[in-house]
Amino acid sequence: MSGDAGIERAGRLSPERIRHTEFSRTTLGRRGYNVEEVDRFLGRLAEDLAARDAREARLRTEIETVKNALKDWQSSNSRAPRARPAPEAINLLSQAQQQADSYIAQAQDYCRQLVGQARGQADAVLTQAQVAAAQVVESSELTEKLDRTRAFLEAIGAVEAQLKAARERLADEVERLGG
Repeated sequence: MSGDAGIERAGRLSPERIRHTEFSRTTLGRRGYNVEEVDRFLGRLAEDLAARDAREARLRTEIETVKNALKDWQSSNSRAPRARPAPEAINLLSQAQQQADSYIAQAQDYCRQLVGQARGQADAVLTQAQVAAAQVVESSELTEKLDRTRAFLEAIGAVEAQLKAARERLADEVERLGG
């Protein structure tokens, strides 16, 4: 980032913003980046990640509270004769559905980001392997790099499958809660 202005709070940090962050060079006679500027950026990054983690924990607690309230309501109403649900219950279910829809959207966005990052890393590793292959055709070093790349791509495939399964389970849970 040219100067300090881009490091200060100018909106939430995104993966793209982090990837494109540039730091000014130090003055003549010193090499590297301005240490203070990098430290401020890392501090900001840590703050944003901590805030995100705290928000996610709070949302998980809210989900559990709503789930428990729904279970309590269902168990108390399953014994009683079927009556029209109270407006409060309808509002609670509506809020729970909206919250669940929001969580699903967030999870899907997060999954897309992870898959995009994984694909980007896989493409970078693959490109590096291709360059190395052109320079060193039959070396054992090339074979090791290709094996690591294949293992990395397999791991990415496994992570993508796990994320897809988690998203489907969450959608099923939301459907079960809403249905």
